[in-house]
Amino acid sequence: MGKGVQADSDDGGLCFGKEELETKLDFFNSKVTTNTLEQVGGMIKYEDIGIVRDREVDLIVSVVEGTTYYSNRASVRNGLLGEFGQINIMNKKNNARQDGEGNFQFCFHDHETGDLTAVDSFHWSFYDIDERNEAENGIKEKIRFDTSQVTDFILYPNEQESEVMLSCEDGTTTLPCEDGVRTVFHSSTKGTGGDNPKDPQNLTEQQKKRSVVFTFMDTSCFTVTMDHYCAVDNCRWYGGGNFMFSGNADEIIEKGECITSPPELTSSPTKNPTMEPTISPTKNPTMEPTMEPTSPPTSPPTAPLIEEAQDGGPTGCLGKQNVTTDLDFFNSEVTESSLSTGGVIRYENIGIVRDRDVDLVVSIVEGSTSPSKSDAPNGKDGLFGNIGLYTVKGDLKSGEGNFRFCFHDHESGDLTTVDSFRWSVYDIDSRNAADNGIKEKMIMDITQVEDFILYPNEDESEVKLSCEDKTPLPCNAGVRTVFHSSTNGTGPDNPSDPNNLTEQQKSRSVVFTFKDTSCWEFTYDHYCRIELEEGGKCRWYGGGNFLFSGDAKEIIEEGECVTPSPTVTPIRADTNGAGDDDDFFLPTTCPDDVKLIKQQGLTPFPEDAASAVRIVSQDTSTVTVKLEQAWMSSTVIDYIHYEYKESLFDLKCYEEVDVDLDTIYDTITIQCNVMSPKAFLQICVTDDISKEFLTLEDDGTVPQCCHSTTPVETPTVCYSLEINCETECAETTARRNLRRGGSSS
Repeated sequence: MGKGVQADSDDGGLCFGKEELETKLDFFNSKVTTNTLEQVGGMIKYEDIGIVRDREVDLIVSVVEGTTYYSNRASVRNGLLGEFGQINIMNKKNNARQDGEGNFQFCFHDHETGDLTAVDSFHWSFYDIDERNEAENGIKEKIRFDTSQVTDFILYPNEQESEVMLSCEDGTTTLPCEDGVRTVFHSSTKGTGGDNPKDPQNLTEQQKKRSVVFTFMDTSCFTVTMDHYCAVDNCRWYGGGNFMFSGNADEIIEKGECITSPPELTSSPTKNPTMEPTISPTKNPTMEPTMEPTSPPTSPPTAPLIEEAQDGGPTGCLGKQNVTTDLDFFNSEVTESSLSTGGVIRYENIGIVRDRDVDLVVSIVEGSTSPSKSDAPNGKDGLFGNIGLYTVKGDLKSGEGNFRFCFHDHESGDLTTVDSFRWSVYDIDSRNAADNGIKEKMIMDITQVEDFILYPNEDESEVKLSCEDKTPLPCNAGVRTVFHSSTNGTGPDNPSDPNNLTEQQKSRSVVFTFKDTSCWEFTYDHYCRIELEEGGKCRWYGGGNFLFSGDAKEIIEEGECVTPSPTVTPIRADTNGAGDDDDFFLPTTCPDDVKLIKQQGLTPFPEDAASAVRIVSQDTSTVTVKLEQAWMSSTVIDYIHYEYKESLFDLKCYEEVDVDLDTIYDTITIQCNVMSPKAFLQICVTDDISKEFLTLEDDGTVPQCCHSTTPVETPTVCYSLEINCETECAETTARRNLRRGGSSS
């Protein structure tokens, strides 16, 4: 291992953190002999954590007197994780006791006598200070610490470039904090389980940036608050997080910046966790260059977009309610852009679906041709997604693009169903209002969406509706709706921020709301109408950009919602157990379409099988279902495993941990039996015996392919289910035809 080198701090004082200290804490070779931190008066004891004046010492972690700590996974998560110490903290919505905060005291004791022992000098490092999601409604992490307990601390590569952000607990804007005011070490970037450190002496650049090393002298005890918390009223996910710590982190000690007296905070923007970065103006206009720079965009919405009906409940317009996934084109990364040559545009990390990153892949609908190449590059334009279209004189299809948008899991690449999201289209205008000017239209089968929003309403919007077959609205089944430009637009009137639009920009936009969707299709056409319909010629031919994004706050809040007539009576369902703000409507599942055919263990399956397995779509080859924690006898289930066939030859099995009651923990598509329209699903539930939900008679076995992490001999009950791929209820047969990405008519 490397040795810390001596270095002076920036203020001329000696940085003890860069020196070799007396005691090295060794978690890897220590032994956890007591692990009862979650119990009243409990502790974690790390025996033989280090040597102090030739005597072995233990480290004891306890909860600060007068405070509470909660984790229902403490017995299996707390203690050691390889070369790190670890404490798990659980955050539950609207629960003061389970709010994700833990106040801990760390004390050294002589191994033989048990006496409190002062350690002359040692390093203490925290790692993986990140957040569940960078959006405002994502779980954040922070460590609150009285830095008067230490001589200095080290950030990598320096205070400005570290991903750990500093502030004072009382909200003051200058550091160092006043006497008695703790310093906050806050996350600023999103992390996943895959980027967690494995070795404190072999860290990636990002892992080093998410760490802090403290230097202690003459210390027997120190206290720290660890917080895994929701910074807003309602987060998209609640659950557990692990705080990781060790002694030395040599690479950070050697190359990081030592802070003995933190510098004053500047007024320039920082990477505060609940704010989005300020974004530069758009660079590529839709038709002509912008003559002058546009104004900076506003911050994203800070409050849920909920419209209430007169009786106080949510309206029937899903577009006015919370959705489960926000599409973020600005923070996505375009890793492939070959659409013009028949390839795809890939927006990596476009959003979060059931706590997993998803990508958005744009392709050309099979059987259609790629649109003619535009001068503008495909991919992104500031805060927007962008596709260039180019109209060529004499080629009637040159400016037409038939596109398919699909979500895929970022890690596995599997097609992913998104519970609910919004997708907005902008700048639907004409090159010239005269008949011989290039026009724009979007053509879409609106049975793919729940609703769409026009601003300020359908009559006053500049986007005009019609049916593709020229019959009166609403369009007949199988006939697509046309969203057509009606006014002349220029480069300078192009939008630069979807949440800060002019009146005209709002009136040239449409916000679509989708539910239970993995793919959708549409046509966008930048075309010469008089050439197409009358054989004439336009005064100009060339390129234009098709702009799109996720939410458009002002349109959602102030526009008119247009809802297609429902085909079934909806029932109310909570998407993730997070409360009424997340409610949306799901179709009723035919009770005869989900059947329990086998059980291993005693605890019964929910009496209403369709409450645990809710059908989203059915056809003769696949069935898509939502899986919900519907066991009313338990509030949080430790583990749920589910096994199914994704294709004839591909068996899948997944593990979910700490699943709350009423949580929809996944949406899956199951391959149907070739010989009969049936699909099969196995669900195994595992829960600690002390919670009294399962019993010793629950002796099921989790499928081997699930690679279960459940503790040995924990009660498990397994259920085998048969699901109809063709409904047995006549009233549901007219339901849903493009929700799972089928071809449009």
